Amino acid sequence: MVAALPGFHAFTGCDTTGRFSGKGKNLSWKLFQKVSKAVLWAFTNLGQGPQLQSEDVILFEEFVCHLYQPKSKETSVSEVRWNVFKHVQAEAEKLPPTPATLRQHILRAHYQCMIWCNDIVPVAELPEPAGYGWSFADGILTPVITTLKPAPEATVELVRCKCTAGRRRGQCYCFVAGMVCTQMCKCDAHPETYDNVDPAVHDSGEDNDDTDTSHTLQRVLT
Repeated sequence: MVAALPGFHAFTGCDTTGRFSGKGKNLSWKLFQKVSKAVLWAFTNLGQGPQLQSEDVILFEEFVCHLYQPKSKETSVSEVRWNVFKHVQAEAEKLPPTPATLRQHILRAHYQCMIWCNDIVPVAELPEPAGYGWSFADGILTPVITTLKPAPEATVELVRCKCTAGRRRGQCYCFVAGMVCTQMCKCDAHPETYDNVDPAVHDSGEDNDDTDTSHTLQRVLT
């Protein structure tokens, strides 16, 4: 655990790497004390050599999932990001990072640890920061937030009802708007228990890009 502390500090937020919004050191430390040995080794490996280990990246993603949903067994930030938004429609800064954003954050933490691991070397030979979560823009070193394009240039009007009964009611926002309920609704939108759901839309076996708003939004979020 002692050997993992520099990696933990760089990953959860230091002056050069950034941090996860709303997730301070105290919360991160409590989680850090409970992680598996594999996750501890992943933090220890940060800064050890120029290359990141792919298996370590998976473990860091697991750590972030537990940071946002401590009681969940989910290990995909995409799924956790969608779950958080679906249930509380949290603002963007309160959502977990996308996989592409997390990758750049890990790279910055890795590069910072490379500097710390060479702190006793008078003239350390380190690779350029570009490619490790940083880029040069007009001669200025700038953090790379993500390598993905922004969300599609489209506006999706979201309607979300708060029905809890098995049958639709007059105040069902979705029904009044002439729309079927989605997975973001309080009623859970299951066709077996609620009568304002189109089974074809809710079918999780295949995507329907024309009608399934929740699936479309999930792809944008993740």
